[in-house]
Amino acid sequence: MRVRSLPFVVIAVFICQVEAEVNVVQLLDSLQKTLDARHKCNTTWMGKYAQRHKELLGLEKRLVHVPFLSGLADRIIGLVTTTTFAFFTDRAVQSGRRPPLLPLETFFTSPYINWTRAYDPDWLLVPLHEKANPKQYNDTIVKSGEFNAVNTHNNWKLLDAFLRQDIDKIFGAPQQFKNVMLLMNRGKTIRLFENSHYAQRLTEEMRLTPETAFGCMVSFLLQPRPEVFASGGGLAQILEKLTVPSPEQDQDVLKIAIQIRAGDANLLANKDTADGAHFQAYFKCAQEIEEWAKKSPSQRVLWYLTTDSRRIREYAVARFGAEKVLTSLSTTIEHSSKEASTGCSNNCTVSNTGFMHAAAEWWMIGACHYHVITLNSGYGRSAAARSLRRNSIYTVREDRKHPMKVCDNTTYTDLEQLSYDWSGI
Repeated sequence: MRVRSLPFVVIAVFICQVEAEVNVVQLLDSLQKTLDARHKCNTTWMGKYAQRHKELLGLEKRLVHVPFLSGLADRIIGLVTTTTFAFFTDRAVQSGRRPPLLPLETFFTSPYINWTRAYDPDWLLVPLHEKANPKQYNDTIVKSGEFNAVNTHNNWKLLDAFLRQDIDKIFGAPQQFKNVMLLMNRGKTIRLFENSHYAQRLTEEMRLTPETAFGCMVSFLLQPRPEVFASGGGLAQILEKLTVPSPEQDQDVLKIAIQIRAGDANLLANKDTADGAHFQAYFKCAQEIEEWAKKSPSQRVLWYLTTDSRRIREYAVARFGAEKVLTSLSTTIEHSSKEASTGCSNNCTVSNTGFMHAAAEWWMIGACHYHVITLNSGYGRSAAARSLRRNSIYTVREDRKHPMKVCDNTTYTDLEQLSYDWSGI
């Protein structure tokens, strides 16, 4: 029977079966081995904390990351920072749930610890929905010693205190409060090296550096579930093209990630008005990196493009060719926290498919060697920091006061700047 004579439903099933033929589990394993070869994260502290984590759960000594109404990147950045705090304050980190946000464990599993947590009652979460306040919980809750709340949202003085103080003085010692509920959506893993209380433990006990801290913490905490890539949009096929069979072949193909945040308004139904020609600074930067980073004229080059605008994706493929530009033209593009997305007034909850596709594209950015990212976005910055490559991130800011510099091997965004830009790392 010829394919063209099959009913539409059967054709749809056939297409899904073709996508499912890609062994996502094997690809993710190969990708992790390549990252390990770039920088071998110290697993000694990971194993010790994993064991201690189980003990602390039994003792009910927890540090709960309460997500702010923000997207995937902010949630991961906040969870990574919270986990670092939990390690130093001898608490078991957990990822709290906040309806209507989708739980992270739907899309990620953990290689070492069980950071999942059941839904908390409103009386624990609602006080943290408000702006930061020195006294989030009432006296009855605080005096019980069961819970303390720390809300960092837009509290820059408190955020800076994490860089100077013994963090137990901020949370209250474990013997004072069993559980600390921490609302955190800003990254402090780089700047925590400034804190004299923890700098030595970071470098000697955990063997981390400002360049590797975020990526190694992500490797400890998160691994995407295979179904994230098997959810359509050709994402499994893109993952296959970005993944090499062995770490030794990592340099066979030069991979440059381009992340463009065109603006939340483009995510609204039938409102994508972005013009790819207006984002030439990103493509120019990728071209310049390609010119000096290629090992030989015969080395293949791939650009992996992710953006909130389907029009920009279509423009890039048409302009630079589908052989070079890897991007999904059929992926479900939604803000991973539509609740906070600009202009959303109807159906403001991200779909499972939309969140899965955001998680898959975020993960694949980390598979690349160089990264051209948007200044006002944590999505590309955090994904690039996961790649464990030093001096590989180039931040584009398109305005007349600060024109884009040439992207050579000296104009990358330095670590100190990365720690201050937008949501930090």
